[in-house]
Parts: sequence; C-alpha cells; structure tokens
Amino acid sequence: MKITRFLALFVVLAAALFFLSCGSRAPQQAQSPESVFNSATEAMVKGDDPGAITLYYRLVNDYPDFKMYRADILFRLGELLYKTERYDEAEKTFVIFAEKFGGDERLKAVYEKLINIYVQEFHDDARAQKIRDLYAQKFGGTPTLQAIDKTIKVLQSGDADADNILSMDASNVALVKWEKTQAADKDLFPVFNYINDDSKSPDGRFSVVKKKVKGRSCLFTGPSGGKPEKIPGSEDGAAPQWSWDSRFIAFTTRRWAGAERHIKIYDSASGRTAEIFRAKGIDPMLLISPDKESSKIIFSYNSRLWIINRNGNSLSLLDKALAAGGLSMTAWSKEGNAIIFSKNGADNVFYLCQLGRREIETIN
Repeated sequence: MKITRFLALFVVLAAALFFLSCGSRAPQQAQSPESVFNSATEAMVKGDDPGAITLYYRLVNDYPDFKMYRADILFRLGELLYKTERYDEAEKTFVIFAEKFGGDERLKAVYEKLINIYVQEFHDDARAQKIRDLYAQKFGGTPTLQAIDKTIKVLQSGDADADNILSMDASNVALVKWEKTQAADKDLFPVFNYINDDSKSPDGRFSVVKKKVKGRSCLFTGPSGGKPEKIPGSEDGAAPQWSWDSRFIAFTTRRWAGAERHIKIYDSASGRTAEIFRAKGIDPMLLISPDKESSKIIFSYNSRLWIINRNGNSLSLLDKALAAGGLSMTAWSKEGNAIIFSKNGADNVFYLCQLGRREIETIN
C-alpha cells in the first residue's frame, strides 16, 4: 500500500516537472511585455545595440496593447536606430513619437534628430524647415535653435552653390571667404591630392606612374597590376591627379630648359591628351572638380588660385589676396562648394575656402 502511494506521488511529481519543463520552452510571444522591456533595457545598458533594437521592435510590433512605457520604447528605439545610422527607420520612429507624445519633454531632442536626418541624410529642405518651425514654436529661440538655423543655412546654401558653381562658367566662380583650420575633414573632402609620382584611381581599378624613357620622365597608365601604356604628351610630366570618376588624368609638364609649365588633361576614354593652359609661375598641383563632367580645374598661378574650364575655354582668378603658392595638398568638397589646401612647410595649417558666384563689379 505504501509502495502504491509512493508510486502515485512519483507520477504526480514527474508530471509537474514535465509541465514546468514544457512551460520553459513556451513560444516567445507568451513572455510578458514587462519582461521584454526589461530585457531590452538591460541590452541597451550593456551596449548591445542590435539586441536592444530587436527587443524594442518586438514590443512595438507584438504587443500593440502594451501602453506602459510606450514613449520610452519609441524614444529609445529611435535613438538606437539613429546611433547605428539606420536613418530611414529612425525617422519613422521619431515621427510616430512626435505624433503620439507631443507633450513629452524628449520631443525637443526628437525634433533635433529629425532636422539632422532631413538636412544631412535625406537632403529634404522642406521637411527640415517644417520641423524647425515646429521646434521654434514650441521651444522658442534657444541656442540650439540658433545652431540649427546656422546648419540649415550653410547646408542649404552649400547645395545651391554647388549646383550653380559646377554648372556655370569658370569666369563666374569666385572665392567668397576663407579661414585657417588645423584639420581637413575626410567626410567633407574625400579625395586628397598630393604631388606624387604615382597614383591610383578613386575606383582602385587603374593607376598612373611616372617612369623614365630615354632619359625623360613620362607618365604611364593602365589597369592596376597590368601593363601600363604611355600617356600621349606626358614627357616631363609631373603630379598626375585623377578625376573623381576615374576617367581623366590632369597633370603638368615642364621642359627644364624653360620656366613655362603646361596644364594637360588626358581622357582615358578617347586616349587623347589636350593642353588647356600654359604660363610661367604655375604650380604642379592641380585640383579637379567632383561633378560628373569634371568640368573645372583649380590651380596655383603666380601664387594665386585660378579656375579654368576643363576644355580650357575660360579662365578666372578666384581671389586677388589669398597667397596660395607652393601647394602640398588640395581637396575639393564632395558638395562642390568648397576647397581646402595646405602649403609646403606648414604642417597642420589648412586653408578652407568657400566658393560662390562672382559679384558683378560696377564702374562709376
């Protein structure tokens, strides 16, 4: 009898253990939203951004009726998406937050993030301005708003100037302001130019190298690792520079018997070289514009910056006062509205130059 009772008790305990074991392997959706929220918060605190994003998304999608901490969930999700540069998703999340929680004190930070996304990532000036106006209406003229206005103005004018500068004739381009800085931002100026004897194209597929042929230095180009061919008209060539699309090579030549230097452009598509300008006092450094046509070349002539159309049919002095001789590095901004350069013997000193439309001079 005792054995029978013992066996019965054993069966009950075994069944209970089996039930608990099955319960521990229950589908994830059976987990309480509070538990998911706590796990998401723990992942975020530990720096596990992908894990936290997954859990916060789960709260948004799988628990639509879980209203507790909803503002926290959306805000944290938006912040994490923004931090990990998932801007499309961050924008959608922040918009939902702004619509549902207009009285939340974090709305200020959400508006600031949205403005950054619209201006810097989406280049959507209209939506950026709309959020800016909502920000001003709700929070007034804060220092942050002044910074926002400055950013919008610079980037908007930069885009407009870039569109105008790279499409208009070189004679209409001028240097409108400049300042010294201690660094060149690689994000804004992705292609640096130096005076080197060899250079790889931006796409990495081709190279140009300086070699001697019968006692004279010439430039050769071809696929990287392949057999290079001599560039026509490159005798005594120096400082070859690639266009951003890896099609053109700009370089200068100079016969040592004279002081005159020639600016030449090699077109890899046609295999031809064109001379676009020559004079005494030209630096070897050249700078090609970032537009699809590679339409402009900036160079130093008599220690001043000049700009010329790639076909050589128009030439203009950018600035009368700024000394720009002995260039060691040059770069054109990817937006096309600025250049930066440094000089030989001046480490960590860069000249940041804003380009714009030349003002028409009137004679009284």
